[in-house]
Amino acid sequence: MENFLLKLRLIFWPFVRLVLLVASGYAVLWAGLVWGLGATLGVQLRTGIGTQFFLLGTVGGIATLVGLRPRLHLLPDGPRGGWRSLFYYLATITIGVAAGTAAAAAAAQASLLQLVMLRDASEVPRHPANTAYVLQHAYLARRHTTFEDEYGSIKGGSRLTIYAATPVFRTAADTAGGAALGWLADAFITTSNTRDYSNTDFTRFRQETTVAARVSGPESFTYLVTAEPSPGLLAAVARSPWAVRSATRPILLEARYRPFAQRSDDALHALRLALLWGGGLFLGFLLFPKVNERRLQHYRGTGRFATDDEYVNQALAWLRPRPGFFATPLLLGLHGAALLVLVVAGLGFFEVETADLLAWGASSGPGVRGGQWWRLLVSPLLTDGILSWLNSAWALVFAGRALEPVVGRRGLVGVYAAAALAGGLASVWGQPASLAVGASGAVMGLFGLGIALAIPARAGGAAFRLEVFATLAGLFVFVHLLLGLATERLNVAVLMGGLLAGGLLSRCFKGRASRPPQP
Repeated sequence: MENFLLKLRLIFWPFVRLVLLVASGYAVLWAGLVWGLGATLGVQLRTGIGTQFFLLGTVGGIATLVGLRPRLHLLPDGPRGGWRSLFYYLATITIGVAAGTAAAAAAAQASLLQLVMLRDASEVPRHPANTAYVLQHAYLARRHTTFEDEYGSIKGGSRLTIYAATPVFRTAADTAGGAALGWLADAFITTSNTRDYSNTDFTRFRQETTVAARVSGPESFTYLVTAEPSPGLLAAVARSPWAVRSATRPILLEARYRPFAQRSDDALHALRLALLWGGGLFLGFLLFPKVNERRLQHYRGTGRFATDDEYVNQALAWLRPRPGFFATPLLLGLHGAALLVLVVAGLGFFEVETADLLAWGASSGPGVRGGQWWRLLVSPLLTDGILSWLNSAWALVFAGRALEPVVGRRGLVGVYAAAALAGGLASVWGQPASLAVGASGAVMGLFGLGIALAIPARAGGAAFRLEVFATLAGLFVFVHLLLGLATERLNVAVLMGGLLAGGLLSRCFKGRASRPPQP
């Protein structure tokens, strides 16, 4: 019991305070950001629960490692890291899950909604994005509701999402053929344990949804908010005979069916459950390991927790600039900051839509040939999803550790930038219909540089490191080119352009590969 009470006081309660601090701080900052942008600029951040989970999980994980790492040293070491490594992992994940649902942020954001009375839906664009609406005149043509099915695969089955778009009019007479002011959006989701999209469950769900979407009227909801312009919803709107064929986006409204005063109750309830689950799990695991007596004596004698942790220090060494490895962490940080901007802006985490990439500066043949040369500079900083970013980040660190001691920080940055530009130009002329996004061309340039330097360096001081790197780099290049040719998901022109640029630029570093690596 004494062992457990000691861990409860020294580890568990600080962990709970850290969770509450990070979750509440994140909620206040995020809600303030949403409110500030909406109130001042009318900008709406399109971020779903997955995006906020990633952001808060990342922030929580860093806070856990920084805030609890010395205290977790009180737990004993074991085989392959033992309980200490387990608690690093468990604390990081728990704090992400406990508050990672972003329920606190959603509740704070919902509490900032301002309920305003409008004459009709045409006045919605005049107000900030963090506003809820009550329309004095809202007539729905439920008989003209249009539907769009959207199928997706899940583990062990499939999901069907049905988007319903109902035109909203100013007067009852307009429903016979007048201009629609906007659309009332509804989304109905169901899952099945089969991948057969024509099965009986989906058929029944489609029929029930059609009836439900055409029954309720304006008297059934309490207020409206702006809806996310998802592809399925936009497709349902486009199918409506009242769809406005213009460059402006349609006004999409989503109904809320509970009192305005209770708008944050669901989010707060989810937060309480998440905190209970995360805190209970962490408390349960504290029952098992005993306290490290040596570190406990150190704490009682000095009043301070031990802070040495070679495992974490070695991990951070891959990200910390130092002599011989200075430019690579900075380039990695630049790409990480760009990814964070895309995620916060709501473009997506696992996958980014092509239209959003083009709007943010992705390189394409028609755009660059039309005079938008700036796309060649912006495009390498963009990414089409976290998996592509992780692939490029790993390759960058791998290449930088091998090449920066040989060519220097300026040489590495120069080759990286030149290869990124060459990859973009190769895509413009080689695959003009494909987007050039991400750092794949720049990374291929580093690989091409390493392969070219390794060929004449067999007798040099850096020969062994370069030969090992060149062997693995050659395998990486071969696999990616093969995937690009086989699946057409990779822009082969970008890869080849960057690879050739790096190989040609190796002549600028002739003789450096024979020198011993810099410390």
